Amino acid sequence: FERVFEGELSVQEIYQEAAKQAIEIDASCYNLLIFSLQEKSKKHLQEDIEGFTRMQDEILHYFLKHPEYILFRCNVNSYGVLIKAENEKIAELTENSVEHIKRVCLSTQNPVKWYVSSGFPVERLSMLPECYQGVNHYYSYRFIMPEVHILNKETLKEFLNVGEAPN
Repeated sequence: FERVFEGELSVQEIYQEAAKQAIEIDASCYNLLIFSLQEKSKKHLQEDIEGFTRMQDEILHYFLKHPEYILFRCNVNSYGVLIKAENEKIAELTENSVEHIKRVCLSTQNPVKWYVSSGFPVERLSMLPECYQGVNHYYSYRFIMPEVHILNKETLKEFLNVGEAPN
């Protein structure tokens, strides 16, 4: 995915790479999500670790069981999700995924440091680098505004300059 988001692969190469790895990427619309989950507790008690692991598993399994989502490791501390759907369903699937992460993180008994960023829908695979740049830009606001857990165009609109906000 890194090569796709960096714009290093042509659309034909993206399809070839996906076929090699048996990943179905056909859709009329795409969006990206980046999220991170970290324990707030520094005690490292066994029950805290087990609770965090259960919470993390619940979130990851949600994406793994739905074919509209392709889960991948974004970097050491975060995951990415490629959302693929029809134009009329992409916003709903994006919102559902953000709400699922929020619900699970807020329902845990152990404090969790979590952030989720959603990008903007694009209609072509060749536009994924632009989508990734936008979602990554939103995600970077977690350092500036650590109290905001959902980072997207809507939640950040008062902080983004008009010229800065993609789409």
